[in-house]
Amino acid sequence: MVNQQLLDYIKQQLGQNVSKEQIKGSLLGNGWLASDVEEGFNAIALKPPVTSPVAPAPSPIMIPDIQPAVYLTSQNKPKLWKKFILILVLIIILAGAGWYTFKYFSNAKTNNAVVLPVTNQ
Repeated sequence: MVNQQLLDYIKQQLGQNVSKEQIKGSLLGNGWLASDVEEGFNAIALKPPVTSPVAPAPSPIMIPDIQPAVYLTSQNKPKLWKKFILILVLIIILAGAGWYTFKYFSNAKTNNAVVLPVTNQ
């Protein structure tokens, strides 16, 4: 069985882009056996690298055709004037109805007298 400390050292050095020969030389120079060093490299080569789970790429989103913003041009001015005239006519009609209602009820208050039909006796 390979020493975990040896494996950790090899992984660390490989992660820092140190060449395999430099790592071997450093380990052999510090008293590790050549067979242990080779076994450590073989154990690392056999293990798949541990990676963090990656979320799957999102599926492409279909964006509908978006029309550009409509700016006030000579083509859409008539539509704007039609809306303005329609709103103005509605305001005049409502004002007239309000005036008629006011006059009707104000006359009803002043003419409270009850008119009885005259009969000839």
